[in-house]
Amino acid sequence: MNLLSTIETIARKGAEGLAPEARAEIAQAILQRNCADGGQADLSGTRSDPYYSLFAWLCLRALQGRAPESLERYFKTCASKSSIDLYSASFVNLQALPVFRRKLACLGFLIRHPPRTPYTLLLSGLLAETAFPLLTPLLLRCVRLQSKKAISTSRLAALVLAKPKACGNPELRDALLRRHASTGGFSSVEGAAPDLLATAAARLALAPCSLNNRSDLLFTEACWAPNGLFAPQPGSPEGDVEHTFYALLVLGSCRVCQKKGASK
Repeated sequence: MNLLSTIETIARKGAEGLAPEARAEIAQAILQRNCADGGQADLSGTRSDPYYSLFAWLCLRALQGRAPESLERYFKTCASKSSIDLYSASFVNLQALPVFRRKLACLGFLIRHPPRTPYTLLLSGLLAETAFPLLTPLLLRCVRLQSKKAISTSRLAALVLAKPKACGNPELRDALLRRHASTGGFSSVEGAAPDLLATAAARLALAPCSLNNRSDLLFTEACWAPNGLFAPQPGSPEGDVEHTFYALLVLGSCRVCQKKGASK
């Protein structure tokens, strides 16, 4: 199973662990933010956005088994105003191709549009592994290890994922574990308040390690905002589709760890 399949499986397990009413409420909150052209609205709610549409596509596949056809059509016609827009739309469109054509198209895309930001690096890693599994560690190792206290948790997690048997590397493992708050959740840098992105990235990277599931579950539940979506941190008035997907990853990783523990 490649990294993209693993991420989608974990998110689906997170959705399956929710009550049916909760799944329906979250899916409805996402669909309410869809624009007339089928895409998901940006944070302002005024226009469709490929980046947030990608997270809507991932969330709805986890919650409902598939994304609406109108959303998938949107990626074929949407305008790309930035590199992350281009990566987001291409990521979804390339998944629909037959395997051999997808491999060639992914390689051509990455040659024409090399990753230059953390998010395009992440998407390029997922694209490369979908097409050529051996390329993923090479792409992820483009993230250079800076000061342990300065490097973000998401970049540190990318380094862990790039290394075989990463949890056996105490340097990287301990650098991530120091970001774990006693009240639940991981922080993006040491000393900061925990947030959902850092928590999802760290738990994905540290999946084989022993983690406090209960505190991270409580932290994630506290991020569920009144508008039906998940926010970066507890107490935020509104959530968004991006952090909702991170929440599904955290919930799913907790379920995976609990099942492994029960089977011992």
